[in-house]
Amino acid sequence: MVTHINNVTSTQPGKPRNGAGDTVGASQTKQDSTTTSQQAVAHSNSASSDTVQLSAQALELSRIQQDLKSLPEVDESRVAEIRERIASGQYAIDTDQIAAKILVNDQGFNI
Repeated sequence: MVTHINNVTSTQPGKPRNGAGDTVGASQTKQDSTTTSQQAVAHSNSASSDTVQLSAQALELSRIQQDLKSLPEVDESRVAEIRERIASGQYAIDTDQIAAKILVNDQGFNI
């Protein structure tokens, strides 16, 4: 089976795969490369006329994403409230509830 990829065939006895030593092959490869580059430039120039129209849902998601970016990652007022409760001894930790949630979470990983 012979496979042609950019004018290169699979194994050909007695000939290097990349056309080394064959000035005609090297010249042809360079010319093919130049033609391909010119086609890519022509294609990119014609691509500038393409348009994209986003759906209402995509626009809404984009707006929400921008709103979320403007919010701080940490709610400083909530952190301050919890710190005060811990310092005053009013923050009670329910270890049974924490253990139960850890077990429920762990069960989700046992597939």
